[in-house]
Amino acid sequence: MDHFSHASPKSFDLGKKGFLRYEEYKGYCLSIFKQPLDKNNIGDRISFDQIRFTEGEAHIDAVFEFFSQGQQHISLQTLRDAVSKLDLNITDPEMEGMIDLLSVNGLISKNEFSHAFG
Repeated sequence: MDHFSHASPKSFDLGKKGFLRYEEYKGYCLSIFKQPLDKNNIGDRISFDQIRFTEGEAHIDAVFEFFSQGQQHISLQTLRDAVSKLDLNITDPEMEGMIDLLSVNGLISKNEFSHAFG
C-alpha cells in the first residue's frame, strides 16, 4: 500500500485550475518526499511542466512538520488534516493502522517518524 509514490501533481490541483498554487505544490513535493523550492524562486502559480525540486529528498523534519502541523506528535487528527490537504484517498482505518504501526501510544513522535522514514 504505497499511496505516495504514485501521486500526480494534477491530483493536488484542488480547484482543477490547470496549475498549482504554492501550497498545493508544497503538499505535492512533501507527499513524494521531495524538497520544494522556496516560493520566491517558483512563485504562487506553478504549471505542471514547471514543477521542480531542490536537490535531494525533503528533509525529514519538513515532512514531519507538515504531518504534525507544527505539533510535537502526529496524531490521527493531524494525519487526517494532512491527508485531506494532499487530497489522498486514505481511509480512517488505514491511517489508524499507520499510527498503530509507528507509535507506542497513538501519537507518532519525531523520533518514531525519523526511525521509520529517515
